[in-house]
Amino acid sequence: MKEGYLQNKIRELDYKLKQQLELAEHLERQLQMIIDSKKEYKALFNKLKNLCDIPN
Repeated sequence: MKEGYLQNKIRELDYKLKQQLELAEHLERQLQMIIDSKKEYKALFNKLKNLCDIPN
């Protein structure tokens, strides 16, 4: 009886761990997308700044 209970608890913990790992991977992908977007916007802002700094 104790073995079955422990096996059940181990399965539950394994399932919860897999869910947390999937969530962490998802959040990591979202963070990377934000970082990439920031780099793109920074490059665009720098180009705009350079256009505005050109003397007439």
